[in-house]
Amino acid sequence: MKHDPYVLIIEDDQFLTRAFEAKFARVGIAVRMVHDGEAALAELKRDGVPAIVLLDIMLPKTNGLDVLDAIRKSAHWKEVPVFVVSNLGQQEDINAAKKKGANEYFIKANTRIARIVAEVERYLKKTMNHEA
Repeated sequence: MKHDPYVLIIEDDQFLTRAFEAKFARVGIAVRMVHDGEAALAELKRDGVPAIVLLDIMLPKTNGLDVLDAIRKSAHWKEVPVFVVSNLGQQEDINAAKKKGANEYFIKANTRIARIVAEVERYLKKTMNHEA
Protein backbone atom coordinates (compact mmCIF):
# COMPACT_ATOMS: atom_id res chain seq x y z
CA MET A 1 0.00 0.00 0.00
CA LYS A 2 1.54 3.31 -1.13
CA HIS A 3 1.30 6.27 1.25
CA ASP A 4 1.96 9.93 0.66
CA PRO A 5 5.48 10.87 1.73
CA TYR A 6 5.78 12.04 5.30
CA VAL A 7 8.50 13.00 7.74
CA LEU A 8 8.67 11.07 11.01
CA ILE A 9 9.81 13.34 13.82
CA ILE A 10 11.19 11.52 16.86
CA GLU A 11 11.62 14.27 19.44
CA ASP A 12 10.63 14.66 23.11
CA ASP A 13 10.64 18.47 23.14
CA GLN A 14 6.98 19.43 22.64
CA PHE A 15 7.79 23.02 21.65
CA LEU A 16 10.20 21.84 18.96
CA THR A 17 7.78 19.24 17.56
CA ARG A 18 5.03 21.88 17.29
CA ALA A 19 7.46 24.25 15.57
CA PHE A 20 8.50 21.54 13.10
CA GLU A 21 4.88 20.60 12.50
CA ALA A 22 3.97 24.23 11.70
CA LYS A 23 6.96 24.79 9.40
CA PHE A 24 6.41 21.53 7.50
CA ALA A 25 2.67 22.28 7.16
CA ARG A 26 3.55 25.65 5.64
CA VAL A 27 5.48 23.90 2.84
CA GLY A 28 2.92 21.10 2.42
CA ILE A 29 4.89 18.21 3.94
CA ALA A 30 3.00 15.78 6.15
CA VAL A 31 4.53 14.76 9.48
CA ARG A 32 4.02 12.10 12.09
CA MET A 33 5.46 12.57 15.54
CA VAL A 34 6.52 10.31 18.37
CA HIS A 35 7.99 11.56 21.63
CA ASP A 36 10.20 8.73 22.88
CA GLY A 37 12.41 5.94 21.59
CA GLU A 38 9.97 3.19 22.52
CA ALA A 39 7.18 4.80 20.46
CA ALA A 40 9.67 5.21 17.60
CA LEU A 41 10.42 1.48 17.66
CA ALA A 42 6.67 0.76 17.63
CA GLU A 43 6.34 3.08 14.61
CA LEU A 44 8.92 0.92 12.79
CA LYS A 45 6.44 -1.95 12.91
CA ARG A 46 3.49 0.05 11.52
CA ASP A 47 2.39 0.20 7.93
CA GLY A 48 4.05 2.92 5.95
CA VAL A 49 7.63 4.08 5.65
CA PRO A 50 8.56 7.73 6.08
CA ALA A 51 10.43 9.66 3.41
CA ILE A 52 12.80 10.97 6.07
CA VAL A 53 13.26 10.57 9.83
CA LEU A 54 14.27 13.49 12.07
CA LEU A 55 15.77 11.88 15.15
CA ASP A 56 16.81 13.30 18.49
CA ILE A 57 19.47 11.31 20.36
CA MET A 58 18.54 12.09 23.97
CA LEU A 59 15.10 10.49 24.20
CA PRO A 60 13.13 8.93 27.03
CA LYS A 61 12.81 5.12 27.21
CA THR A 62 15.15 4.22 24.31
CA ASN A 63 17.89 6.56 23.12
CA GLY A 64 18.15 7.80 19.56
CA LEU A 65 21.28 5.82 18.70
CA ASP A 66 19.46 2.58 19.55
CA VAL A 67 16.53 3.74 17.41
CA LEU A 68 18.97 4.51 14.58
CA ASP A 69 20.41 0.98 14.92
CA ALA A 70 16.90 -0.49 14.69
CA ILE A 71 16.11 1.61 11.60
CA ARG A 72 19.28 0.43 9.83
CA LYS A 73 18.52 -3.21 10.72
CA SER A 74 14.88 -3.03 9.55
CA ALA A 75 14.23 -4.56 6.13
CA HIS A 76 11.64 -1.89 5.32
CA TRP A 77 13.31 1.16 6.86
CA LYS A 78 17.05 0.61 6.32
CA GLU A 79 17.21 2.92 3.28
CA VAL A 80 15.24 5.76 4.91
CA PRO A 81 17.41 8.86 5.36
CA VAL A 82 17.87 9.81 9.01
CA PHE A 83 18.67 13.38 9.93
CA VAL A 84 19.83 13.59 13.55
CA VAL A 85 18.71 16.78 15.29
CA SER A 86 20.37 16.90 18.70
CA ASN A 87 21.85 19.15 21.34
CA LEU A 88 24.83 16.79 21.54
CA GLY A 89 27.44 18.73 19.61
CA GLN A 90 30.71 16.98 20.43
CA GLN A 91 32.56 15.51 17.46
CA GLU A 92 32.40 12.04 19.04
CA ASP A 93 28.59 12.29 19.20
CA ILE A 94 28.44 13.31 15.54
CA ASN A 95 30.87 10.52 14.57
CA ALA A 96 28.87 7.91 16.52
CA ALA A 97 25.63 8.90 14.77
CA LYS A 98 27.29 8.95 11.33
CA LYS A 99 28.91 5.56 11.98
CA LYS A 100 25.49 4.11 12.81
CA GLY A 101 24.10 5.45 9.54
CA ALA A 102 22.85 9.02 10.08
CA ASN A 103 22.73 10.88 6.77
CA GLU A 104 22.90 14.36 8.30
CA TYR A 105 23.59 15.76 11.78
CA PHE A 106 22.18 19.09 12.94
CA ILE A 107 23.02 20.64 16.29
CA LYS A 108 19.82 22.23 17.62
CA ALA A 109 21.51 25.26 19.15
CA ASN A 110 23.32 26.06 15.88
CA THR A 111 20.61 25.27 13.35
CA ARG A 112 17.39 27.11 12.59
CA ILE A 113 14.27 25.00 12.11
CA ALA A 114 13.79 26.65 8.72
CA ARG A 115 17.18 25.32 7.57
CA ILE A 116 16.28 21.75 8.57
CA VAL A 117 12.93 22.04 6.79
CA ALA A 118 14.72 23.39 3.70
CA GLU A 119 17.17 20.45 3.77
CA VAL A 120 14.26 18.00 4.02
CA GLU A 121 12.49 19.75 1.13
CA ARG A 122 15.65 19.64 -0.98
CA TYR A 123 16.13 15.96 -0.27
CA LEU A 124 12.49 15.11 -1.01
CA LYS A 125 12.64 16.96 -4.35
CA LYS A 126 15.82 15.10 -5.26
CA THR A 127 14.34 11.68 -4.42
CA MET A 128 11.02 12.43 -6.11
CA ASN A 129 12.86 13.37 -9.30
CA HIS A 130 14.72 10.04 -9.22
CA GLU A 131 11.45 8.11 -8.86
CA ALA A 132 9.72 9.99 -11.68
